[in-house]
Amino acid sequence: MTADHGIIMSDPMMRAVLAGEKTVTRRTSNMWARAREGDRLWFREVWKPEELGSGLDGYRYRCDGAFVAIADTEESADRWSELRSKKSDVWRSSLLMPRSVCRATGIVTSIRQEPLQDITENDARREGMAGLTWADVAALKGERKALALCGVGFLGGVSCRQKFQIVFRLLSNSEVWQQNPLVWRVEWERE
Repeated sequence: MTADHGIIMSDPMMRAVLAGEKTVTRRTSNMWARAREGDRLWFREVWKPEELGSGLDGYRYRCDGAFVAIADTEESADRWSELRSKKSDVWRSSLLMPRSVCRATGIVTSIRQEPLQDITENDARREGMAGLTWADVAALKGERKALALCGVGFLGGVSCRQKFQIVFRLLSNSEVWQQNPLVWRVEWERE
């Protein structure tokens, strides 16, 4: 039996998922011990309900500004109204994204544990690092923290593996990289 797993993505990583550049992720959480090949992933991102006028309702996604209209069903309209009434025109955390608002899914093709630092240059590319810009890195936790961590305001000449290390250290406790724990390497194909 397959299961669905919500997986949180930052704005730059969600853009990479949508572009087909990110097909692998590494996660420290033991919740991935339950995941299996064939399970479905649904990608959680920052979003908000929005009304464009003349009855066009839908959801806006922060990572690329895209607007997706709701399905033309009473159930979709009721759900949109319920979500819209909670907070109007405010970006909502990816943690609060309901499955019904998700616009991208994938099927797990491989899952295994490996030491964090075993990531290769090729896998770092598949993590979406090739297109990562300094603005993306600075937006993750603020420019001051990014500068303190990498000491530069640009990523020119930095390998994808080095970018992965920078991003991982920004998004988690920076000592985790040095500890080199076993992480879950989850690979997928987009549906």
